[in-house]
Amino acid sequence: MSRLTLRGGALTAACLLINFSLIGSVPSQADAQIVASDNFSDFDRDNDGVSDDGNATPVTTNDGIAWYAINGLTSTGDPRSQKPGLTVIDGSPLLGDGAALFVEAVGSNGEFMGVMPSTVDLGAAVGSKITISFDFWLQDDFLPASGEFRFGFYGDTDNQFGSAATNDDGSPTVWGGSDGNFDAEDPGAIGDVGAFVRVQFGGLPTLDGSQTRLNEESNVNNILGGAGDGDLVIIAGAGEFGVINDVGRHSFQYILERSAPSITGATVRQTLIMTDSDNVVWTLTGLDGDDSENDTIVAGESFDYFVGLVNTDADYVIDNFQVELSTSTPAVSGDFNGDGKVDNGDLNLLLGSWGSATVPAAWINGFDTPVDNGELNALLGNWGFGVGVAVPEPTAALLALLAAAGTVARRR
Repeated sequence: MSRLTLRGGALTAACLLINFSLIGSVPSQADAQIVASDNFSDFDRDNDGVSDDGNATPVTTNDGIAWYAINGLTSTGDPRSQKPGLTVIDGSPLLGDGAALFVEAVGSNGEFMGVMPSTVDLGAAVGSKITISFDFWLQDDFLPASGEFRFGFYGDTDNQFGSAATNDDGSPTVWGGSDGNFDAEDPGAIGDVGAFVRVQFGGLPTLDGSQTRLNEESNVNNILGGAGDGDLVIIAGAGEFGVINDVGRHSFQYILERSAPSITGATVRQTLIMTDSDNVVWTLTGLDGDDSENDTIVAGESFDYFVGLVNTDADYVIDNFQVELSTSTPAVSGDFNGDGKVDNGDLNLLLGSWGSATVPAAWINGFDTPVDNGELNALLGNWGFGVGVAVPEPTAALLALLAAAGTVARRR
């Protein structure tokens, strides 16, 4: 089962609006729970118990998520002398509803993070998932020629949260506990594992979505940057994914889901879904390690913080943040299609895939390449599980057919 390990604890003309939530769903065996939420109505963006509206009002409703600026890089490539400005604002004039977090970008690499109140573990059960969902708007006619919107989920893999550090200007800071320069610092993001996306946006008519990609970072050296093709899960081809090229609403879902192993043994599938301002739905999906060149990448499975940036001078806003984790009960051995039963549906998958090193998408549980006596024994051992009525045994002809391929004995 998945688990949660608790841990104590004026606008420019051009801006992007994000209406953000983390949600998830799994099949009938799922158990969903809300981990945290933040609509910024308490004006306490760093979760220190005091409002950040200039009034220092004590906050009694703790949302549990702390937001920090963690890096800035000027467009001329100067050292990280600035961090993005994070301010809780009255969003009514801009959004028409309540408070929101305004991110004032700096140069090409202004990053911010949202620290979860608990570590979110994806868990080992096939079907467990975390879905990051949000709406995204460009709020003015200003549109950079080209750029990328990047966001992802990372774990404090090296357990450095709470470590003291020093900013470039000599001022003290704390990783995971205050604003600071932490992109490629130690303590900081170096050594952490995560997953992230890169989505094209801009006004150039030649943009075709071909730079939209799903990535992993097995050992961060530049957060939301990756180390090249070695961290690539999948990249969209020309015209295969949409571009944010207008001021309308774009809705995203970013799904991290436990999957049956790929041929390389990878088990975390990433899926990015974008509904653009014309209500066209674009989807990009890949399993870490699907590409044989990238089969050494270790996917993130425990997550402590969200990170976001746009790599141009564009300001944006986030609001209505929510985290929901959906867990799945492990399927019984032999229930290859994960429907809670061991019956003819699983038998048909076995027959259709016998001897194969790959399995169809419907096969989501209990696969170890190639399909052979190991899977057969699993099916026979639990035949009829969950059906509720007597299920005829597999026919003698079937057993004879499979026996011809080898003795019915567990090979693993």
